[in-house]
Amino acid sequence: MIIFVNINLSRNLYAVLMKYQIDEFVLDVQTRTLSAKDSCQNIRPKTLEVLLYLAQRAGQIISKKELLENIWDDVKVDDGVVFQSIRDIRQLFSNPQIIQNYPRKGYQFTVQIYPLTWGKKHLNKVLSVPYIKWLKCFFIIALILLVVWLLKSFDETDHNDIKYKQRIVVLPIKNNIAYTENRWLYLGGMEQLIAKLSNLPSSIFVYQGIYIPRLMHNAGLKRTFNSSEINKIFNVSGATLIVETEMHGNVSDYKLVYKLHLANDVKQGVILDSSIDGALTTLAKKIISFIKQPLPINGNIVAKKTFNDALLAEAMISYESDWKTSISFFESYLTLNPDSVIALIYLSKLYLWNEQIDRAARLTAKAMVLINDDRQEMARIKLLKGRISAKQKRWSQAM
Repeated sequence: MIIFVNINLSRNLYAVLMKYQIDEFVLDVQTRTLSAKDSCQNIRPKTLEVLLYLAQRAGQIISKKELLENIWDDVKVDDGVVFQSIRDIRQLFSNPQIIQNYPRKGYQFTVQIYPLTWGKKHLNKVLSVPYIKWLKCFFIIALILLVVWLLKSFDETDHNDIKYKQRIVVLPIKNNIAYTENRWLYLGGMEQLIAKLSNLPSSIFVYQGIYIPRLMHNAGLKRTFNSSEINKIFNVSGATLIVETEMHGNVSDYKLVYKLHLANDVKQGVILDSSIDGALTTLAKKIISFIKQPLPINGNIVAKKTFNDALLAEAMISYESDWKTSISFFESYLTLNPDSVIALIYLSKLYLWNEQIDRAARLTAKAMVLINDDRQEMARIKLLKGRISAKQKRWSQAM
């Protein structure tokens, strides 16, 4: 964390005090007025700042550049604002000599200013340059030490002192969507998924997004990390579960491949959804369910389900780049899960692209029988049937 501190004590010192004596006038900073026995004049804010800046340095020649940099440091203006403020000050005091003009050098305030409640000796001590410098250093050092202490206390409280039953690390999402508007997904999708896990029990700690880049740096992971490197995150974070994700697909047809890494095991699966948010919401529910579920008595059932999820995930990944391998994965998956509508649809597409029209037609017909009331899946199947009919030159059915 980098903190930029701008403490200009010398500029604002007079603003802390309220009333000052300048010749026969009384300057009230709080009300921005200059009073004499029978008059009271209002002062514009910037004119007051110029007056205090020059009065603080009475006897010194102050350049226009210095005034612009210190009084108008937040806006871009020209020299005219300085001329106007100098003219205003001279008119306020009805004394053109209160500010001397030195051509090409600057301006000099010729009258001393005194707090009404302080003596001249005390004022000179406060305004002395060494005192101001030491005071600045003190405040800066104190502020830095305070920030370091707060960060250290926060880290220790959240990560070391509290004994959590589980610690979860959600890694950035590997984005394989071609469209540039989805570049936010790498960190933005990760933040969304973390936010969807916010209602977990207090005994489960989820690392917030601000810590993830630091964890990856400490583990030596680059932006394009591999699954084989995940163990490094376990070593530096003390995590019990690490969530690795990869997004494929395009608009209205997203495939979120996920891996839930345990210390000695990996659960893998894929989520299909028409929206990125929907896919992340489903994954969050799966993570919550996975964390809370007790270990089943029948380990064979768990092993079979884990294998099926992993097989479908691998089929989806290869679907994006290697059709031949993907066909093999989907055929194996359907051998174990013959009524999977998702697998039937995707394998039908692969058969169609490889000109295996009859096979694609048979799988599509089976999917039509198995489909329930899911309108989106029904629309996909009908579109696929239309494309198959077009390949078979059955134009009326295709239309």
